This record gives sequence, structure tokens and C-alpha cells, in this order.
Amino acid sequence: MQPSTRAKIVGKGNSRHKPLPTSWADFARLTEIRSGEGIIRFNPYNYQISLIESIESHKLTVVGKSRQLGISETVCNYFLYRACVDRSVLAVVLSLGQRETIDLARRVRFAIESLAPMGITTSTDTLTDIQINGGGRLLFRPSNENSTRGLPAVTHALLDEAGFVENVDRIYQAIIPATSTVANPKIVVVSTPNGSQGFYHNLLSNGDTDLVGICDRIRDGSINPYQQWSVANTGKVLIHWKCHPKFSQQEDYLDRIAQETGLSETVIAQEYDLSFSDQDEAVFSAAIVRAAATLENMSKSFDNDLDYYIGVDGATVGNDYTVAIVLEHNPATSVYSVCDLYRKRKASIESDIYQIGVLLDKYKPRRLTIESNGVGQIFVEQLTKNHPDIRVKAFHTSQESKLGAIERLVLALEKQVLFMPRVSPIVCEMLGFRRVGKKLQACSGQHDDTVMALAICLSQTPFTPRENTLNLTSSYS
Repeated sequence: MQPSTRAKIVGKGNSRHKPLPTSWADFARLTEIRSGEGIIRFNPYNYQISLIESIESHKLTVVGKSRQLGISETVCNYFLYRACVDRSVLAVVLSLGQRETIDLARRVRFAIESLAPMGITTSTDTLTDIQINGGGRLLFRPSNENSTRGLPAVTHALLDEAGFVENVDRIYQAIIPATSTVANPKIVVVSTPNGSQGFYHNLLSNGDTDLVGICDRIRDGSINPYQQWSVANTGKVLIHWKCHPKFSQQEDYLDRIAQETGLSETVIAQEYDLSFSDQDEAVFSAAIVRAAATLENMSKSFDNDLDYYIGVDGATVGNDYTVAIVLEHNPATSVYSVCDLYRKRKASIESDIYQIGVLLDKYKPRRLTIESNGVGQIFVEQLTKNHPDIRVKAFHTSQESKLGAIERLVLALEKQVLFMPRVSPIVCEMLGFRRVGKKLQACSGQHDDTVMALAICLSQTPFTPRENTLNLTSSYS
């Protein structure tokens, strides 16, 4: 007999279980977890109980936390509790990657095994898809834009390590419709800090002007290491390592972490000490990006009274995207707007060239500018051949030309003559675009393809700032 068949037969005969506690904390004490002390009962600390109370009180809870506090396991255990007491529950746990997904799923499976005396069993033997007999369902998946697609009535969702997840804004936006038919969904967004920019940081700090100050006061001990507040019906929570009753008794805790891990002071401050300070310098300030991101949607329509320009940053291998951005220019107002966008990765060159050709036929741009380094030369040659009526400009990226194009882009944003959609990969990439030493580049794990395509596109438009007041060049001599 196949294991899956045996599981289903056992499950059908064991769908009833003993009455469970009416609070999560009491339920957690019935489960077992693996810790540094071995296998122990999960006896929640006060900060873990307070976190679950916040989750129960809000539709959205955003958490900034130190590492090694058991926050992800706490939230998963709470989801398990809800699945055991409510058969309508569909909980989805989105982790940073496949390894993290499997680890959390195994922790929940282990907790379920300890509930056998209560009659809790599952009807599935798949590690990442857990159906509780007589109860709800838990799914564990890596974070991507398709993680919740096709899932109706998601009641609980955890977006773990959100500060480090690529395209986290789009993943979060995909969760919303999956929970829209549920009366009281619970969405939890958790991460250690990853700088003072990006979607996760904005989600945690919006409406709060002193996030850095709160963290400073937590570190110096002037306020409680667990901080919780609400903004527009969203729960905001900060959990510092000093919340932990054992860690807080170790005055040399951070020094010990440094010795054990070999991590730098900067990384330890970020991972363990609630530091949202940037390790490098943002090229685009959050203020000018937000001021430019005002369009509700891209128009995606042609207007004879407007001029059009297209910029292309091509790619064929790895995780980089091929991007084509369409800028519409209103000569009467001298305003530029992103009106269309093609963004695809791991497609064939033929497919990318065809899709870019569709944009060329639709908008008939005054200039098509293509980044010509490497594979970009193929795009230049093929699109020039396929569209002889379009003026094609090859843009060779060097340190100097990249700096000039990015500087021009920053000035257009500062002068408020360039606008983009409010929800767009361009916004996230701009917020994650950094100056590191002598390089302009995306943060680790993020992309800059839309930024470069937009900068390349703008470089061949009539926009010519009269003054050059930026100080980007000071680090590139």
C-alpha cells in the first residue's frame, strides 16, 4: 500500500480529536519543538504571546525583529492552532527560499506529531501541504509572485524575511486578492532590518516618523525591548533580542554572536540589534521616488499629440530581466511619464525582440535606445534590421556613461518632470539602488534593470537640465 493511500485511510478513521485549549498559548504548550536544549515543550515567552495578540487584533501585522527569537515558528504554530480548531482555515507560509520553506514545514510537522495524544492527524503526507483531519489546511511555499495565485479564501498568510525577498511588493499585492473574500483574514509580514529603503521598510515605518529613534531607545534601554502600536488598523511590532529572558541576561550577547558567527559589526547590528541604517548610500531618495510615483496605472495607449521614446536593457541568462520602457513626452508641459513596460526574464532573444517590436509598432518612438554591452548588441542589430524606420541608438555602458545617465534620471525626478506608476518594479528598484564605493548598483539580491532601461531611455530625450548640482561625481574621480 502506498504511504499516501495509507495516510488517507488512517485519516478517515481518525477525524475527531479531543477538545483543544481556547487560547493559542495553552495550545502551544501541548506541542514540542527542537531547540538548543533538545526537544522541549513550546512554552511561549511573553513577547511571543503579545505578538499573537497583536495578530489576532489586526488584519495586517508588520514585524521588525532580531534574529533567533523564534518569531517565524511562533507564527506558524499559531496558524497550526487555527487550522486545528477551524476547518475553514487556509494558511499560507511564504519563505525566502526553498530551504527555508522546507525547514518551517518540518517544524510544523514535528509539532503535529506531538499532538497525537489529542487525536490530531493529517490526511496528507506531503511535507509542504498539510491537511488537518477535521480541520484546516497549511501550505508552505517559497516567496514569488505566483505563490498565492489560484488560492481562494486564504485566511492566514505569513510573508517571512520580507526585507530580503525579491519583488516583495508584487508578492504582497498578490496576497490581498487571495484574502479578499475572507471576513477577518490575518496577514503577517516579518523580517530583520535591511536598510532604510524598500517596500518592507516603508510598510513598517509609514505613518511613523521616528522608527530609527524607537530602535535607538530600545537599544539604549530607555524603553521596553518589545514595542507595539497601531497605524490605520495595522499592527506594528518591534522585537529586540533583549525581550528574550535568557539572552537579556547575557551582557556580552552580541560579542558572543560575533565570535561564533564571524559576522561584521554592521551585519550584527542589522540582524540582531534592530539597525535600519543603510550599509551604503541610496542614489534615489525615498522622498523624490514617492513624489514621482503618482500614476495609478500606465496608460498603454498612443496619442498623436505626444512623443514617445523607448529604452531597452537586454538579458538572456541568469536572473536578470530584459526590460523595455516606454516614455511618453508631452511637449506642451515638458513632462515625461512611463506609459508602458515590457519586463521578462529567461525568455528567448527571439521572444524578447518580438515583444519589443510590438511596442515599436504601437508607439513609433522618436528614438529607440538599447544598452549594447554583451548580448545587447544582438538586440541592436536585430531591431535595427526589423525596424529600419526607427532611429536606433546603441548605448555602451561604462562607469562614466552609467553615472551620467543615472545623474540625469535623478535630476528629472528632482525637477518633477518624470512620473511613474505608484505600484511598479521601477519604484522598488529605485529604492534599492545604491552607490557602493565607486559603483552604482542594486542591493544584493535585487535588480536594477528597469532603472537602467529608464535611464538609458531618458538619456536620448530632449530633457537637458541647465544646472548640474548633484554630487554623484565626487566618489568617481
